[in-house]
Amino acid sequence: MEQINYRSEIIHVIIKNILKESINKSIKDDSLPEIEMDALTNICMMGASAITGTETPHEYMRAISDRILKYFVENIDEISKNPIINKIRQFFMIEWCYRHSYLNDDWIWVWKTNREGQLMFNPKIPLNEINFHVQ
Repeated sequence: MEQINYRSEIIHVIIKNILKESINKSIKDDSLPEIEMDALTNICMMGASAITGTETPHEYMRAISDRILKYFVENIDEISKNPIINKIRQFFMIEWCYRHSYLNDDWIWVWKTNREGQLMFNPKIPLNEINFHVQ
């Protein structure tokens, strides 16, 4: 068990460093608060399948600023070419919908097992009718 935790910590540091470098190149801003970098790293770790079933994606997404969320949503097609981001793109899209009042109520994440969960939300209009590039 300790070896798994150690491995997870190493993956966390690697993803955080890669993410920080990528964000700095993309948005030309290295002033992201540490809590936001940790939230982005943790959500990306879920995409990298480095999960335990105790993660709280809702909490992670709420720690991400509107500016970073907007960047991810506006560039999601390009960013989703990265297999890790592709696995977690739904969190960015649904959080954006929540913040722009396209959901009837807040979204939730429910763990089914320690490796699999389900994102539940109730949109006001079908998601395919939402223009994510306008706001």
